[in-house]
Amino acid sequence: MKATSLSESGSFLTLNFLQLDTEEDFDIIIKVLTQRFNTMSVMSTNGPGIMVWEFIIDGVHLRLYNDDYGNFIRATSEEEKLVIKRIHEQWCL
Repeated sequence: MKATSLSESGSFLTLNFLQLDTEEDFDIIIKVLTQRFNTMSVMSTNGPGIMVWEFIIDGVHLRLYNDDYGNFIRATSEEEKLVIKRIHEQWCL
């Protein structure tokens, strides 16, 4: 599985999918998250220049984004940050 990175800026923690950065990779990320993390899909939105998939893991609501910068999940609350840290740690296993 391809690598991820975490970056923090202000109150945001962002999980970047480094080598999975295209629109086609967006669907691959969704498939892996669904298979590995007991994910419940909430909603998917496709617009000009951006795609968003909203989902829940362990009761925590998150969003996967695809835009000109690639695919990423951004967290602001401590609960969200804990979940994306776990995704980051387990992504390459």
